[in-house]
Amino acid sequence: MDLNNKYLIATEAAELLHVGKSTLYSYVKQGLITPIKVGRRFLFQPDEIHRQLSINAVGNLQQSEVIDKFKARMEIEKIKVSPELMIAVEILLEVITSRTTQHS
Repeated sequence: MDLNNKYLIATEAAELLHVGKSTLYSYVKQGLITPIKVGRRFLFQPDEIHRQLSINAVGNLQQSEVIDKFKARMEIEKIKVSPELMIAVEILLEVITSRTTQHS
């Protein structure tokens, strides 16, 4: 797969997402990914595929796992996390989780 090209064909996009082509087309139907139609072919922008890959990765984690990873990263970076920031992170995770479950 050549990521230097501007667009990916469906097989390449599905491979990047670690899903079958039917799941890829399901994402298209749900509006999660917007392809470019050229003739009978769908072409996909790599940035959009990588964005969906990130969403899938977060959706596969439990909210507590994400919070634990966030806290660990903040400790590594020696950044003090205020209670207000943790509340904001939890709210964001709830929003992300609700959106990924709506589209599943």
